Amino acid sequence: MRIERWDIISGLVNQTLNPEQLKMATTFVACMRQLGYDMPEASDPGFNFAPKNADGMDGQQLQQIGKDQTQCLNKAGASDISGG
Repeated sequence: MRIERWDIISGLVNQTLNPEQLKMATTFVACMRQLGYDMPEASDPGFNFAPKNADGMDGQQLQQIGKDQTQCLNKAGASDISGG
């Protein structure tokens, strides 16, 4: 299954990651944690690239998450994996 960047950013990916995707996701999680987000482990079942505490955040906070996710996806090389 091809992972689109929009799926990752939206937190819609909910599948078992292959080794290449897991490596990218682990780098992404580390980056998001450095920015202060409470992130699940990339190896957790149902990993979806979203902070654990995203539910209940206001629109401004969610916008910032989106910006930070894009930054971390770029650092993790998501475009190489997703083709985006």
